[in-house]
Amino acid sequence: MANQPEPLVTIVDSFSSALPQIINGNPDEHPLTYANGKTTQETEPPKFWLRKDPQEWIDIGLGGLNRVRAVLPMEYLSLHESALVHKTEGDVVRSVALYLLHPINQVLSALHPGFTCRSESASNKVRTDIGFFRPASDDHFAIVEVKKRGVIVQSEFDAANRQLSEGRHNHRAEINQYIEEALSGGYRERTFFGGNSLYMIKQAAAYAKQQNTKYVALFDWDYLVLVYFEQFDTRTVERNPERRDIGDFCRISFIPNGPSVVDIRRALLGFVLAAYDDA
Repeated sequence: MANQPEPLVTIVDSFSSALPQIINGNPDEHPLTYANGKTTQETEPPKFWLRKDPQEWIDIGLGGLNRVRAVLPMEYLSLHESALVHKTEGDVVRSVALYLLHPINQVLSALHPGFTCRSESASNKVRTDIGFFRPASDDHFAIVEVKKRGVIVQSEFDAANRQLSEGRHNHRAEINQYIEEALSGGYRERTFFGGNSLYMIKQAAAYAKQQNTKYVALFDWDYLVLVYFEQFDTRTVERNPERRDIGDFCRISFIPNGPSVVDIRRALLGFVLAAYDDA
């Protein structure tokens, strides 16, 4: 039986579709990553993270999509390129532009005409992979950092995850206990983050501080990690990033990708929309 042609997917329908499954050509299952930039190296990371339900971002994303569903042009996503293989970070960046960012940007442009999405934007001692900007502004309101396949290791992030007791209104004692454990437990850089996750959370924290945003996403095609720096004060009168504290903890939504996962576009759209409204 002949192969059936690949169905065309509209921008709207892409938010109910999985990302294409692309071959991982990297021979290393979990390649190492490093904090190369001085600013990232010198940034103190959060000590732990608390889970933020991805459904919160997904609901925001679907709400935004529904507001402009009727006015989006009848446009189709690019068909899956069989030539694509993920061997380098650049390969993942190209796939992200085609299949993830484009539909999200089309929705954002309909909701907020004049907004821009830029690559390799260098300012304030850092260079972001993908930055989102309000109309006529050079200030990031959200950032996406694309990583080589396999760099995001779920077990490393899990080791830095902490939970707060349900039903309590005041979690200060629990939070202080976790902070004390990180400070006195002999952990590297006084944080529960380790391995690749340490360097990535330091990079995310550095970018958040330098660009004055609470919203930094990490994506390596296998995992979407939405980092929300809840304790970071973006409205302080102190404008020197080196004097500002990223916070003892952050909130993270961790979403594994897969052949039947339809939440990646929805969640990232909601994350960026929330950042736009919060800027």
